[in-house]
Amino acid sequence: TVAVLRGHRARQLEERMMMGPAWVDDAHGPLVFAQPDGAGVNPEALSRRFQRLARASQLPPVDVHGLRHSYATAALRAGVSPEVLSKRLGHADVAITLSIYAHVRPGDDAHAAELAAAAILGSG
Repeated sequence: TVAVLRGHRARQLEERMMMGPAWVDDAHGPLVFAQPDGAGVNPEALSRRFQRLARASQLPPVDVHGLRHSYATAALRAGVSPEVLSKRLGHADVAITLSIYAHVRPGDDAHAAELAAAAILGSG
């Protein structure tokens, strides 16, 4: 991911140099995803384009926000800790992450019971 983003940034810097004074600087700093002149991308236009690309790729219906949920679900299933995921998603508190994605970890209850049983049996 880092390599792809670095390549993207290098291409953006080339575009900026080609645009010269016509380049549009965002008040908050450089945008990761911008139009060729540096201006912000219209969110609705981006969503429509994503929908077209998803359909053309024969993916199940999903919107851009759905990608965030897909990522979070996959990360939890892969064993990423809720604390780390919470930070990556930008949640203010891990409780937010757990309230949204707790259903993703259905085996946690059984695993917790096994750990507690092992601790009790091991100590007796």
